[in-house]
Amino acid sequence: MQIMTRTLVGLAGLALLTSCGGGDGGDGGQPAGGTTPAPAASPSPTPTPAPSPTPSPVPTPSPAPTPASAPSPVAVVPYTLGSLGYTLAPDTPADKAAAIRDAMDFAVDHANALGAFYGNVNVAYNAGVRTADASYLGTIRFGGSIGRRVALHELAHWLGSGSVGEWGRQVQAGRFTGALTVARITAYEGPTAWLNADGQHFWPYGLNYDNEFGETQRNTQLVSAQVVDMGRGGDATAAIAGTRRFQNRSSSIVLQAAAAADVPSQGPSVGGGIQQWRTVFADGFITLANVADGRMIQASGTGDGVAATLAAPATMPAQRWEMIPTGDGWFLLRNRATRNCLDNAGNLAAGAAIRLWGCGSSPNQHWRLIR
Repeated sequence: MQIMTRTLVGLAGLALLTSCGGGDGGDGGQPAGGTTPAPAASPSPTPTPAPSPTPSPVPTPSPAPTPASAPSPVAVVPYTLGSLGYTLAPDTPADKAAAIRDAMDFAVDHANALGAFYGNVNVAYNAGVRTADASYLGTIRFGGSIGRRVALHELAHWLGSGSVGEWGRQVQAGRFTGALTVARITAYEGPTAWLNADGQHFWPYGLNYDNEFGETQRNTQLVSAQVVDMGRGGDATAAIAGTRRFQNRSSSIVLQAAAAADVPSQGPSVGGGIQQWRTVFADGFITLANVADGRMIQASGTGDGVAATLAAPATMPAQRWEMIPTGDGWFLLRNRATRNCLDNAGNLAAGAAIRLWGCGSSPNQHWRLIR
């Protein structure tokens, strides 16, 4: 069987096994010989015709102004923040390979949509593994449990969560105490929240059981913070920060801020500040400020169909958004205050206002990063 390879980036690491989840001219000569003939009488002079009047000059009209040309289209080039990949062992049984590929495709796409994760995960099937397990920057082994939740859980171990020695030094009295992780869990759960942890696992958002397969982005955000706290790398999910452009899935056009409007809208890809958003990342949430005028996208209400607004920057949850991957590089943008998502409400026309709607699976709510 061929080796199924996503992205090959070598990484070496500590292998601590963790179990679970474009002119003519004329001739004027004299007559020849003989007498010179008498000159002929001069004919009466021809009257000189009166000159025609000179017409008045016709003024040259001024040229019509050249209409302003529309901006040239800019190519849409989608991209993800990371390039994490995996290689499936060639001896994987055929009846297991499809499920493992589905699970790992989901897990690496999810991670790459949220952050600058790199490396290549070795993946294998081992019937002797009761559920699944993983070693740090090594191999994920599926056994009795194969699925998307399991793949994300084990990918966390592969990245270092619960699988390196530094983990134990961060866990005290049943809590993970790393500063960045604490800041992130309190951003999600409130100022008095903490992240429970034991020798290998954390909760909430640890995806330890099938009934926890929700808020998967928070699992990835917390793991990214743990990596920093354990001194094993930078905050991969902070890579969203920068000047970004966003394309809608159902309309295929681009999030923008028209100068005369107080609401964000969508339009053909033309680039420039109107379609560029200065993205700032903080503890799992982002703000989106338009490069042309500095206004931020803000939730203006909680009901379905309420238009989002463009407002002066302010420190408020209504201007903070959370990225929730849906697969293949697409994600929802969910408001921190209202928990509604940015949505074109089914209006695919250029200039249509972007609204807020309860988050779901509609492509009207799907966005991706483009260059």
